[in-house]
Amino acid sequence: MKKLWISFKETEFYRTHKEELVIIPILLVAFFLINLLFSFVFPQSALFDVPSQMETLFYFSLKFSSIVAIAWFGLWVAFPPLHRQLNRFYHGFENLDLFWKNVYATAFFLVFLIAAALVAKGEVNENPGVRSQLKKLLDSQLNIRETTENRGPEVDLFLQSVGVKPPASWCGAYVGYDLSYFHVRNPNSAWSPNYDNPKDVIWTPKKPGKKLLLGDVFIEYYASLGRVGHVGFYLFPDQEGFFIIQAGNTSGNGSRNGDRVGRKKINPIKIHAITRYINE
Repeated sequence: MKKLWISFKETEFYRTHKEELVIIPILLVAFFLINLLFSFVFPQSALFDVPSQMETLFYFSLKFSSIVAIAWFGLWVAFPPLHRQLNRFYHGFENLDLFWKNVYATAFFLVFLIAAALVAKGEVNENPGVRSQLKKLLDSQLNIRETTENRGPEVDLFLQSVGVKPPASWCGAYVGYDLSYFHVRNPNSAWSPNYDNPKDVIWTPKKPGKKLLLGDVFIEYYASLGRVGHVGFYLFPDQEGFFIIQAGNTSGNGSRNGDRVGRKKINPIKIHAITRYINE
């Protein structure tokens, strides 16, 4: 291992990018500490879990780097003289006057910043009618917490609305209560597998179907249970296509047996299916 590290330090890549290789882990640690600080300062906020944030950051970095590499290769194939000129410019940058170094450095930074913003551009989500009203209700419920395990004023209300006596797991009851609040047909059950009716499924990772809309219901399957074990609401995709979801009886890390209504982002491949009950 030591020999491998010594060999890596002798590469051109390390000599060129050693400052970046040092600052990246420092930024990741700072990012984690800031996220942790906000979770203490704003305990009722809907912060996304750190693993998903890291996953999104890695995916975005990989996507952006791939686009830059493809553009550079494409230029080499389509316009070799221009590619050679840019290559000479790159290697001769250190010989430029300080003024021109500052001009070019600022210009390239702005170009990369704008390009990154375009790559990260997200999808605009339309929420007409019931979906718009549901979004307001979901936002207002992010402060809901249990007072004791699977109990609390709002938790009891969710469970009672589907005919279940508290205490009990309540992710399904949360979905049923919110949909029924707007008179939307749904299983109206605390039993999460009841939301996995094939006739209601509009999307799976292997067979993406209709365009997903806020208020559709996501379903998670647990191999340890041998069945569906958690449900909640799909909200919208983030910039990289990860799903922003909201569920009851969850926690900061997305647990299926937590103490709150929580919001997080999740890789779509981790979703078993998505069903639709709001037909508008």
